[in-house]
Formats: sequence, structure tokens, C-alpha cells
Amino acid sequence: MLTKGRCKHCSHEGLKIKCALGLDPEAIAKAAAKAGEDYKMGLILRIPCDSKERTAALFNRSGKMSDGQRAAMEQKAHCDKFTEPTEEEIAADEAEMDRHMQRMQLTFAVIARVKKKHDKSWSGVEKCPVCGNKLHLQLNVFFSEYQGEHQKHLHGRCETQGCVAWME
Repeated sequence: MLTKGRCKHCSHEGLKIKCALGLDPEAIAKAAAKAGEDYKMGLILRIPCDSKERTAALFNRSGKMSDGQRAAMEQKAHCDKFTEPTEEEIAADEAEMDRHMQRMQLTFAVIARVKKKHDKSWSGVEKCPVCGNKLHLQLNVFFSEYQGEHQKHLHGRCETQGCVAWME
């Protein structure tokens, strides 16, 4: 999601930071670490995709920064391609996220019904409540040692590109 203080070329795939321009933010951050230092210590604080102000604000919200974290942030890498999104780009991104959430809310009744109906793993096709096309579903039922009970995770994807898709 686009936000002030974060480069508009930056995206996250889990813990991996991706650059739409093909740059390697981790390599840039590694180069900013002191010689002989384990660059992964405080790596996220060195990544050039967030401004120092944004990084500091995130850490200050969760508690006090340690001296080590502060030192790592002071070694924040610089990227010549860092481009902050405009207010218009942020607004358009937020509007798209709102549309996505509205589409997902329409699937909640299907999700609840499928989970209630099936006690074993199952896959099938239903009518998509958003666009009416085919919604492919796969329910995985398993015993979670951690939870101490059976869990149901439903994955879904509509055949209409850009409609709805999710994984639990």
C-alpha cells in the first residue's frame, strides 16, 4: 500500500522487499552496514525504501528504540531512485484497497457456509457473489497440534481476473 515516507516502487512479499525498478534493497542496505558487521542485524532499519522519519515513527509507536536499532537506522542506505508517492497516488491506492475489501466482504457468506457444511477437506466451484463467474474453492481441514483442535482453511479464486482471491 502506498504511503508517505515509503518509496512508491517498494512492495513486500512476506518478509522479502521488492523494488519495481529491479533494484535489490537488501544489497543496498548491506552496503550501508559497517565493515565486518552482521548486516542482517537491524537490516530493516537500513533498507532505503522507507525514510528515516517513517522508520523512527514506526519504532517509536511500538516502544523505545534501542541504541543498536538507532545506530542501524543511522546507517540507513540511500537509493537514488527513492520516489515518494503523491497524494493523488496514495488516494487512488486507498480507493483500490477499499474496492478490494468490499469485494471480499461479499465472499464472507460463502466462506461461512462452506466451512459449516464440510467437515472434511473439500474442493469445488460456486457462483462468485461478486461477478457471477466461477469461484474455485478448496477447503483444508486438519488437526492443529498448536491449537489443539481441528482447523478449517478455505482458499478461493474467481475465474474473473482481478475479482477476488484469498488464502487462509
